[in-house]
Amino acid sequence: MTAKPAHQRVLLKLSGEALMGDDAFGINRATIVRMVQEIAEVTQLGVEVAVVIGGGKVVVFAAGTGNPFFTTDTAAALRGAEIGADLVLKATKVDGVYTADPNKDPAATRYAKLTFDEAIVRNLGIMDATAFALCRDQKLPIRVFSIFKPGAFKRVILGEDEGTLVYA
Repeated sequence: MTAKPAHQRVLLKLSGEALMGDDAFGINRATIVRMVQEIAEVTQLGVEVAVVIGGGKVVVFAAGTGNPFFTTDTAAALRGAEIGADLVLKATKVDGVYTADPNKDPAATRYAKLTFDEAIVRNLGIMDATAFALCRDQKLPIRVFSIFKPGAFKRVILGEDEGTLVYA
């Protein structure tokens, strides 16, 4: 017989120090695996769990906005605008925005940059419409790049020609 939970909805704050496990810094994989297993066990009891992860200067906005009908694209645009970000980074499997799906069309070419209006007219589907409109209205550029390409994130941060820049 399974015990009945005393709480139905909780917020679990995990400190950055807790994520290190026995390591001197960083995130310990074994610690994360153990924590995820424990969270899974609690959710299997029917408890709703929200998680806030600490870690000093790195902030993790996990999942979406918590509102129905809004995607994680919208959450990224919203959080980017809220914190006054200079740029929203969309890290994907592909290394930018193309004229067509590069996996289906070998003639597809990557845009180095394009305006929000050009992307809308060409129906390129970079983000969902709500997220895209929010970024456009806030003049918050988006950089689409491949997170699987080694060093790409750093190159984006250094302002190098990586991925596709979508701007107002």
